[in-house]
Amino acid sequence: MENNVKLIKLVAAGIGAVCLMVLFLSTYFKVDQYERAVVTRFGQVVKVAEPGLHFKMPFVNDVHYYRTDILSLTTPKELNAGNGVSTYTVDNQEVHVVFVVQYRMRPDRVAFIYENVHDLRARLFQIAEDRLKAEMGKVNTSHVAEKRGQIRDGIKKVLQDATVTLGVDVVDFQLTNIEYDPTFKTAVKQAAAARATV
Repeated sequence: MENNVKLIKLVAAGIGAVCLMVLFLSTYFKVDQYERAVVTRFGQVVKVAEPGLHFKMPFVNDVHYYRTDILSLTTPKELNAGNGVSTYTVDNQEVHVVFVVQYRMRPDRVAFIYENVHDLRARLFQIAEDRLKAEMGKVNTSHVAEKRGQIRDGIKKVLQDATVTLGVDVVDFQLTNIEYDPTFKTAVKQAAAARATV
């Protein structure tokens, strides 16, 4: 009987030690150089933690990490079977565009992003897609290749202005692929062949 009591005390002491260790480990958290962390108390923002070691109240505070380095957002592969965003030029020709937006969350806006922009990547993509369609709608299909740089720069500038409200900075915008409608490509090849035979 006495051995059972000692065993129970030993098990209880072990469980207590494990609980104390878990409690101790949950009192601090680390924020890396490329991150900021939003600390909340029962869902309400308490502070934004800078890089380094920080302490928190276990079971009361939660920590939500946000990367502040440069991130990339590209056209989803499932969009138009991997050909990109479908849009139309001013002469009503369909083109498929794959693009990449490079952006970073502003460290001073991380709390705002946590409270207001839960779907940041989806919103950023929608803005980029809208601006892309608007710019492509100003250009004739036969001039898309030669004006690619101007189209890209125009979209990037508008994106930089539009995304300030989201709390991000657009670092770069690239048109990585422009695919023309097959009928347009066939017409261009036929016109080139006709010119070559003359």
